[in-house]
Amino acid sequence: MLAGCVEVASNNEPSYDSFVTCLNQAGTHLYVSTTCPHCHEQKALFGASADKLNLIDCYYDSAKCVAANVPSVPTWIFANGKRAVGVQTFKYLSEQTNCPLPQQP
Repeated sequence: MLAGCVEVASNNEPSYDSFVTCLNQAGTHLYVSTTCPHCHEQKALFGASADKLNLIDCYYDSAKCVAANVPSVPTWIFANGKRAVGVQTFKYLSEQTNCPLPQQP
């Protein structure tokens, strides 16, 4: 698989596994809550690959969110300590992590 290409999952939906793997290896974490509609929107951008994100659900693990000083979700925290609150684009995530931007189908 070449970097920047869209993988196709068995159900013919795009797979962003390579992009997610790169985000994870770059030390990126996504803080969400089960009850947050914007969090669902953010995760939906990743399709089935969302389950592979370094994801912390503040609804079930509030102690980790308090420890990371996450007052609202969705919040992305990058390895350099930079944060982004709200739904972020693949382009923005790519710029913050130097991960190759996946091609949109």
